[in-house]
Amino acid sequence: MISESSQHVLFRRPRMLTFITTYKCGAVCDHCLMSCTPNNSDRLTLPQMRQFIDSFAEVCVGSGVVVFTGGECTLLGDDLLEAIAYANSLGLFTRIVTNAWWAKSERDAETFLNELKSCGLDEINISCDDFHAEYIPLENVRNLWNSAKTMGFQTLGIAVCRDNNSTISPAYLCKYLNEDIPLLHQFDDNTQPPRAPARFITDSGITRIGRARNLSLNQNARPQARLLASHCSDCGQDFVISPNCHLAPCCGINAEGTWLFDLGKINLTDDINELQLLLLNYIQYIGPGGLLKHLRTSGGLSSFGRSSYLSQCEICEDIALSKEAQTCLAKLAPKLAADLIVETKFEATFIGNGSDIHD
Repeated sequence: MISESSQHVLFRRPRMLTFITTYKCGAVCDHCLMSCTPNNSDRLTLPQMRQFIDSFAEVCVGSGVVVFTGGECTLLGDDLLEAIAYANSLGLFTRIVTNAWWAKSERDAETFLNELKSCGLDEINISCDDFHAEYIPLENVRNLWNSAKTMGFQTLGIAVCRDNNSTISPAYLCKYLNEDIPLLHQFDDNTQPPRAPARFITDSGITRIGRARNLSLNQNARPQARLLASHCSDCGQDFVISPNCHLAPCCGINAEGTWLFDLGKINLTDDINELQLLLLNYIQYIGPGGLLKHLRTSGGLSSFGRSSYLSQCEICEDIALSKEAQTCLAKLAPKLAADLIVETKFEATFIGNGSDIHD
């Protein structure tokens, strides 16, 4: 195990706690990275969420953000409301991600929105795209949007996920909702402003992970050289808790059950497996593309992975699902540790197999 001081090289400035509250969802979207279904009953309990909120409040940077997503987080009912209220009582910013299934009429929308508002919820983020529209009528989104925008929530957003063949786009939704809604970031572009406007739409491409792993897409190619050379600033900045109470360092893929990103049933201050710590720091400061390059060259796995990638998350999932990659990277650990020291200038020493960090 690693020392407590070294652990915070990874989770050094946590900014967000994300609860994957459940794998249950009334929609079975083809692009769902969590592969959710209506029949999956895995979910977090209120005591579990309160415990992690307490720990996060002690270590987070600034006010901190607590996100409730899924699956469909609103299926937790009163447990969700009480968890939001508890996080709010500790001064934490709160957000839910929902598909709006419950907003079947404006009256239904207003009823539940009043409950959310009374708990202190700050932000509502609505998932809406061609995939969700197969299961959730667009009218639900309109009911939620029109009701919520007059109720004083700090932020109200719609998240669109699409490829070039998709019908639903930000422009389509602006016309449908009869409102010129600010676009938070451009399609196929990872940049985004530091602060969101009060109301916004996000526009992103589809990532071929989870249920979408083998999805056929018409999507603009990403510049591979830049993608493979970029570090991932999200890894280790966020605490993610799965429905089975496992900790992960990001929510880009479904980490539960993977050898790399599933940190197990541990608290936010517990020690992390040495190899996991090394590789997650490598992803954060150098990038998953660096691990992919080592696997294909010094690791001898010349054909590992895909011929091209649309996102870093695809690289991470390929590595995290491969036991062959795990074995190879464990052997390469001393070299990876040396690379990390050069890149980061950490005042740290990697000893043994290269995965034991000490300040």
